[in-house]
Amino acid sequence: MKTPRDFDFLSMHIFNRTKSYVSPITLKRFWGYLGDKYKKTPYRSTLNILAQYAGYVSYEAFIDNQKDITSQSDFLPNNCLQASSLKTGDKVQLMWHPDRCVTIEYQGKNLFKITESLNSKLCKGDTFICGYIIDGEPLHLHCLIHNGELPTNYVCGRVDGIKFKLL
Repeated sequence: MKTPRDFDFLSMHIFNRTKSYVSPITLKRFWGYLGDKYKKTPYRSTLNILAQYAGYVSYEAFIDNQKDITSQSDFLPNNCLQASSLKTGDKVQLMWHPDRCVTIEYQGKNLFKITESLNSKLCKGDTFICGYIIDGEPLHLHCLIHNGELPTNYVCGRVDGIKFKLL
């Protein structure tokens, strides 16, 4: 939004899509194009029209949707297990929804072997590489050798993350 013509075009486009009118002046105020002196809080009706233009039923629906958007970046929790801090033979129990439970044994050099598997596609004897196990986050298994097949990748707890317990 760089020129007055941009606001005229947007006003027309909003009307064509929603059949509701938002003036170019209102849009200029909304975007701060006229400077802080002319900026004011938009009316709820204007916010509803803009939300409808963006594909939402109302401004409230737009706000509710924003609460559901997960941030693309964040600090990791302190409750994590670094594979390099384990000793060969250490065992870790992994759990995730709905009722998955897998016990893994550290083999060294970030390599793990599955020793027990309940309600999971993973099988006893499968091996994989993993550097970190982070509580509450999905667990990505790299170079998974499953049933002796070619290496693949796998994710545990994709939606709700995993819980772990050092045995």
